[in-house]
Amino acid sequence: LVLRRRPEDLGLARDGRAQDEAAPRIEPAGHSRGAVWSAVRRTDFAILTAAVAASSFATATVIVHQLPHLTEQGLDPGTAGAALGLIGVASLPARWVLSSLASRISPAVILACVTAAMGGSLFILAGASNMGAVYAYVLLFGVGFGTLQPLRAEVMARSFEREIYGSVLGVQGVALAIVGAAGPLAAGLARDATGGYGGVIIALAAFYFGSSALMLYAARASGPVRPMTTDTRRM
Repeated sequence: LVLRRRPEDLGLARDGRAQDEAAPRIEPAGHSRGAVWSAVRRTDFAILTAAVAASSFATATVIVHQLPHLTEQGLDPGTAGAALGLIGVASLPARWVLSSLASRISPAVILACVTAAMGGSLFILAGASNMGAVYAYVLLFGVGFGTLQPLRAEVMARSFEREIYGSVLGVQGVALAIVGAAGPLAAGLARDATGGYGGVIIALAAFYFGSSALMLYAARASGPVRPMTTDTRRM
């Protein structure tokens, strides 16, 4: 009821221009399937999707297996589970602060730092044998957990035009759903094969660090958004 959904609702045109500065509107070609298909074939889409998929794989897996790991470390499942429930609480201030910074700093850079921090938190989780370590992990992991999706949306919005943004995000979401479902299963099989979570957690940290590196590469290589419009002067 209260959300303002379009720049025009704020008296703005696309690209932040004031309404009276807006160029005459040219209907975009971005609604066609061909425009979406062209977008998802771009190199930057592949890099961004690989980066987000790696962090999604790790996050889905950690959420499922963190409590079993802590109980194997000798911690009480009720106490450890209550502490892990605070990840959502820890994510709230971080979501507001880091999302606000995206207007001043490249959201891809912020997202790279967030995923690296989540990877670092897993080293705390790997050796957590007391509740102090668990709370330290919860705080650091929670910072990233609450900001992954808002920052992902901001990064994609900076890279793809408004007319095709929803479709491109939907295509990417299919890949994220697949890896998110596969991660916990693969980790469970690996834990059974090795007899413990040590190697699994280190591997998940590597996924986070790989995601961070890809996101930094995307931030460095990205240029301005290419508008999907037709220049009639060149026709």
